[in-house]
Parts: sequence; C-alpha cells; structure tokens
Amino acid sequence: TVEWTGEDGRKPLAVEDADLRDALAGPMLGRAYLAGEDDARVQLLLPVLEARSSSAVGVLVVECDLAPVVRPLIDSSRFGDAKSAEAHLVQRVAGGGAQIISPLKFMPDAEFATVIPSTATDTPAIQAFAGHRGVVEGLRDYRNVEVVAAFRAIEDTPWALVVKIDRSEAFSRY
Repeated sequence: TVEWTGEDGRKPLAVEDADLRDALAGPMLGRAYLAGEDDARVQLLLPVLEARSSSAVGVLVVECDLAPVVRPLIDSSRFGDAKSAEAHLVQRVAGGGAQIISPLKFMPDAEFATVIPSTATDTPAIQAFAGHRGVVEGLRDYRNVEVVAAFRAIEDTPWALVVKIDRSEAFSRY
C-alpha cells in the first residue's frame, strides 16, 4: 500500500498495490472511502505513459467527491409512493464481502460502516459479486427482509448496484 497526505493536509490517502498494478494496464475507478466525517471520496487511477514507447511508467491518482457519483444512482424519488424501495451501492472488500458505500433508507449510519459477509449468499449484493444479475424474488436484504431485487456488478469498478423493494409491498396490490 502506498500512502501520502493530500495537499489540504487531510489524513493519508491509501492506494492498494494491486490497484496500482491494475491501473498500469488502463484507467480504472478505485475504491470509495471516507477521508473524514461526511467526506466520502473515490479515486480514479490513470496510467502515465512514456511518450516514445507508450509504455506505462507510473499511475496518476485523482481523488474526487463521491456524492455526485452516487446521488443520481440512488435517488429514491423515482420510486413514487413505494415505502420500502431503495437503491444502494456496495463495493467488494477483501474476503468477498460487500461494503455499503451509499446511504441506506433503513440504516442511516451504515455507509462505510457495514459489510455484508461473503457467506450471506442470499443477499443481492453478494449475488452481484458472484456474477449474477437480473431481477430476483426471494433474496434477503441487509435487514434480513425478503425482497424483490434487481442487481448487477458495475463493469470496470469494484462496485455493484442493488435496487430493491420488500416482497410484501411489491405484491401487496395483487
């Protein structure tokens, strides 16, 4: 892991060695993390190429605010009057778990503080990281409530998007 402090003096920024190696092959979105209280950030890693050979000689790491990236994806206003519907982002963590990186409707303090373990194979987040995608009925969400969920890993990122509604609410009108 390489660490340094940003020019604004905030806590050291950490970039995993594996991410640096992967970024030598091409641009990539890095991990989301908290740089301070209510300061979620994300890294964009870009290879620095030598002019004559076009071979990668380094990696430029750009850090930006995560909120403008996340907010449009999880905007719950598009769910109408559904009480339990929500969208959230998770990122893969060591050991195959899924860390919640966006606010949750029913667990406001879960962002960056909650990891769904890889053993929770009946959750949409773990299903997405296992390579599954689509709309599935009968999985359980982070509250252990049965849901109808649409989910998929987001290509070329360590993230997955989960959109879900409680099964009882989804079928309450039928």
